Amino acid sequence: MQPGHRGKRGEIREAIARLYYQGRRGYVVIAERGSRSSGVRSIPLESIERLGRGYLVLRDGTIIPLHRVLEVVDEKGRTIYRRAGGPG
Repeated sequence: MQPGHRGKRGEIREAIARLYYQGRRGYVVIAERGSRSSGVRSIPLESIERLGRGYLVLRDGTIIPLHRVLEVVDEKGRTIYRRAGGPG
């Protein structure tokens, strides 16, 4: 990794933080796990309690690793971040 390069996790965190810390609305699309999952799930930014270095903590206590985030969308429906091979 090059000096100063944060990698994908840094890019994802920065995209979420840009909206989250400004109190803006939007949502993150995550890859769901488990046998009953539909594959992806949208989580409103308002459901996030805390943004850690490598994870999101939801208000219900659920911890979601940032590597499961596929897309970050703002309140106007604009994609702020999309993982290569993500939805759409």
